[in-house]
Amino acid sequence: MRVMLASLLVLPFLKLAASAVSAGAGVPGGLFTPSLFYGAALGGAAGLLLLGLLPWAALPAARGCSTSPIPRAASCSSWSRS
Repeated sequence: MRVMLASLLVLPFLKLAASAVSAGAGVPGGLFTPSLFYGAALGGAAGLLLLGLLPWAALPAARGCSTSPIPRAASCSSWSRS
């Protein structure tokens, strides 16, 4: 988890540097797609930080459990559906 978190925190800054070099060289890099990347990476980092700080508040899917009507994995078999 630490490697994922470190990657999600470092990659947006590396992408920012790459975008600056690209813009400085006159190569079009766009605005929309890089903003999606920044949002996804920083949102994922925020999610991992919150999961580490508040593990009890995680949604079942974040804990590896399914909320679909298909039978659940053994780790979630104690959950009942009413």
